[in-house]
Amino acid sequence: MCASQLLALNTTALLNTSLTAQELMPGLGYFTMDVAQLLRDYLRDSSIAVQVPDFCAGNRTAASFIANGTLVNATWPTLRVTIILLTTNPDRLSSPTGPLRQLLVNW
Repeated sequence: MCASQLLALNTTALLNTSLTAQELMPGLGYFTMDVAQLLRDYLRDSSIAVQVPDFCAGNRTAASFIANGTLVNATWPTLRVTIILLTTNPDRLSSPTGPLRQLLVNW
């Protein structure tokens, strides 16, 4: 399910509440702001506008990491995040977004 689908839910009918989906799930908006800020910081170019129109649940991905000196092997939920990079100079995007292609490994 995607954030846009959650926000479109009729919470009045589903939950018998007058609160909107955005009021019930404020974290969805905070997450999009955090992703946009992370990419702005990564790109280090204030002339590039970053928008995060939606994000969805992705496939579970196997991963290993060290926690307190112990190797942990587990599967983890992932997110598919849609981003839009806007600039008046399209050639500017070819260089900084190259490393972003590495993020597509687990799609």
